[in-house]
Amino acid sequence: MPNIVRIVGQPELRPSHPFFSAETAAAVLASIERSLPPTAELIPLSKHMAPSELTCASLRQCVDLANELHYDEVEPLHLLAALLSQQSARSSDILTAVGNHREAVMEALRTQPLLTDDPSPFPASNII
Repeated sequence: MPNIVRIVGQPELRPSHPFFSAETAAAVLASIERSLPPTAELIPLSKHMAPSELTCASLRQCVDLANELHYDEVEPLHLLAALLSQQSARSSDILTAVGNHREAVMEALRTQPLLTDDPSPFPASNII
């Protein structure tokens, strides 16, 4: 699990810094693209679409996890942990297949220093 464990406790773990290597990000994107139907129509950006129940549950889980671990902000690793928790979801399968495991992400969240000097647009109190 070099993508997460390697950077635990490093200042590069800020929300604006990628925590996947370029190779892992490419593999995740390719898996997502392969899972889409071949004739899927693009949805216009201006079209309103309600989030799925799974999306709402994942976002709620992000907020709950951030609060449980005493974070002031929801960070990308909270979302990764939430997605990996959805064991029956395709997103969890894709992320696990490239070497991400919830236990390692949780360890990273528990051991990384809280970085409160980097203002985030996603304070935990403003989501959901």
